[in-house]
Amino acid sequence: MITIKCFGEGSWIHLLDSTTKTVKCYNIIAAKMKLPIEEALLDISFYQHFKNNIDEIDHLIIDSFGGLLHLQNATIEIWFDRKKVAKIPFQDLVTTTSLFPLYKTTKIDFKKNQFEKGIYLKETVIGCVGVYKIDAKNFDINLLSFQLLTSFFNPTLLLINFTYQNILLKKVKDDCLTMHQEIIILE
Repeated sequence: MITIKCFGEGSWIHLLDSTTKTVKCYNIIAAKMKLPIEEALLDISFYQHFKNNIDEIDHLIIDSFGGLLHLQNATIEIWFDRKKVAKIPFQDLVTTTSLFPLYKTTKIDFKKNQFEKGIYLKETVIGCVGVYKIDAKNFDINLLSFQLLTSFFNPTLLLINFTYQNILLKKVKDDCLTMHQEIIILE
């Protein structure tokens, strides 16, 4: 079993249910609360106005992406068979002092117009941003690939995925504290 743990500050971007009917409902509730929709969606009393089982913003999420931010002290631990085999500072993924790169990385760049129009919740978290696992009989660091994302939502690189032998590792848990939330509307 290969386990990868990401420690530091992270960012998660969640697409909220943004159908025309739902946005109309959001606007009606926000108007009753006399708040802009960006503030109303983050107010816990907003969800008391729904007639169905929606009692927090997490129930509105339909898609998400995110991961570890490229900031000072961000580290990635790699474990194989319950032994730590590597501890990689995020900085080593981005810049290298060797003739050849130490790690396989793929950089993806998403512009604002490439994202689906809708309402997004951006969360900044700190702690263990994610624990990813995959079953494997052996481990070779050269078969591990890191996916880095630059996007409209974050000014710094974001480590979003890992693949081992071209198979995506699944996120199994996290243990982090939400530091900040904001609503971003793309029209």
